[in-house]
Amino acid sequence: MSEPPSSQQPAERPSRFRRWINGLSSTAQFLVAFTAVVAAALGLWGALGFPLPEAPSAAGGASTRTAGPHSATTSGSRPTGVETASPAPATGASPQPETRNATQEGRTVTLGPGYGIHLDSLELNWGVGPAYGDNLNVDRNSVEWEGDAAPTSGGPDYNACTAVTAYSHRTARSTMSDGDEFCARTKGGRYSWVRFVRIEADPVEVSVVTWE
Repeated sequence: MSEPPSSQQPAERPSRFRRWINGLSSTAQFLVAFTAVVAAALGLWGALGFPLPEAPSAAGGASTRTAGPHSATTSGSRPTGVETASPAPATGASPQPETRNATQEGRTVTLGPGYGIHLDSLELNWGVGPAYGDNLNVDRNSVEWEGDAAPTSGGPDYNACTAVTAYSHRTARSTMSDGDEFCARTKGGRYSWVRFVRIEADPVEVSVVTWE
């Protein structure tokens, strides 16, 4: 007598992945599960926009953050968007001291023959007066420097004034032209820049800058 057909369905054959899992030891199964959990957590972390740790590059140079909307690329040891210190000033140049006094822009000091100015003065007119021992004295034939002075060019420049060497105590007006510039050493031990706006005729006009 034949047996009645069984109402039970045949057991579903496990998938290849499940058979592979079942064949692993308990330790290996734990490692696989832990790796899956970590991968899922990192994916959620990146999706929320938090930065992921950078992976070190083989050459120690550029590295890239790849996850999240705030990802950025950096190069070498200098991150992008970070201000760096300004380069150190070139050696050999003296620091620029403060200006002690200067003629106002667009104005000059006018000197008639026999008059002079004090280059160390703090007054707007530089203490203009009769030329008796002043720093810069003018007569009809020459410019006399109570200290000494040397030709220069390029406008007021303290470092240029400290570098000139062709000093003299007197300059013949016949050798000068309108616009000539000089660096002078004052009686107070300072440096002054003097531009003769007008020297070929009287009255003489000068612009002056003196540094502390």
